[in-house]
Amino acid sequence: MHRHRFAAVTLAALLVGPLAACTSSQRRSINETLARNTVAVAGAKEFRDHDHPLDGLLDCGTKSRTDTRVTVACTGTTKKDEPVALLGATSDARQVKGTFTGTVAGTKVFTTGCLGC
Repeated sequence: MHRHRFAAVTLAALLVGPLAACTSSQRRSINETLARNTVAVAGAKEFRDHDHPLDGLLDCGTKSRTDTRVTVACTGTTKKDEPVALLGATSDARQVKGTFTGTVAGTKVFTTGCLGC
């Protein structure tokens, strides 16, 4: 029992140590990258679910002022060659919950609090 507890504590220390060593700027950068990739994939699903399948994934830019909330702005094209945009902000660690609005050729096709959910 004690050996398992020691192993678990040691593993936790090894995993938490590198994360704790990150600066606030590094954590924001990691969150921005996570949000950019997650929103690109989940946003494509959201457009597909609203009968506007994309020709590839969204191209997203991100900006954050905190470690958790990330603002996203994405563009792409539907398979019918219509321009799409996805604007919003994440509010959870998985980067799929928040407030998001998707448009196709300038017309709003969805507003959601969870991309791809």
